[in-house]
Amino acid sequence: GTVTALSVGVATITAKCGNVTATCKVIVINRPATPTLFERKGNGTSCTFVVMMPISDEELTAQGYRFIYGYDDRTGTSHVIGDTERRYCRTSSEIYNNELNDFWVFAYQLQDDNSIITGGLRYLDGRVDMTFDGSKLVYDARLSLTDRNNPDNWITTTAHGARITIESYEDAVLNIYNMNGMLIMTQFYDGGTMVDEVVDGNSLIPGIYVFMVKSGAETNSKKIIIR
Repeated sequence: GTVTALSVGVATITAKCGNVTATCKVIVINRPATPTLFERKGNGTSCTFVVMMPISDEELTAQGYRFIYGYDDRTGTSHVIGDTERRYCRTSSEIYNNELNDFWVFAYQLQDDNSIITGGLRYLDGRVDMTFDGSKLVYDARLSLTDRNNPDNWITTTAHGARITIESYEDAVLNIYNMNGMLIMTQFYDGGTMVDEVVDGNSLIPGIYVFMVKSGAETNSKKIIIR
């Protein structure tokens, strides 16, 4: 049979056939609120997504709200940009300025039994999908945090630069130095935001650079050769 939830609460369903009886407890809880507004701010270099919610920051914290920011690419594949407690999330200019990316955000809550409930999905153009269940996206994002918490994995080389992947509740900063110790570039990341950003070395003169990420008391650095 099918059970349809009518209101928040707990119900016990009993089925009986002759002398055989079976019961099932059904718990109905509220879904997290769906963001009322989703916008992007920035000039193409400073790239930030912002959400508005119908509840206060204090209520968000008390109820354990988190946000998944992401996009669907031109093939329809979903990608997570950030998993954070904050109402805003920064990303790379490469992702931000790609007109083929369909950006979205949803709120979720992690329950005491590790189950996940998600709110409706809101797209950048105003569309809302109230039937959306983002549990798999949340699980995939949270599974990836194990590696991101390890400073040894914050910086990995790519064919044309480096990939920065960080998950930290502390604010973080990426500094790039040349071999003379001169600071070439600085990028700041807000604490609580899952960072996954590719630094394109094509903007740098060929040579050897030191990429250094600092978050709280943790620091990691790596020499990267730009050809």
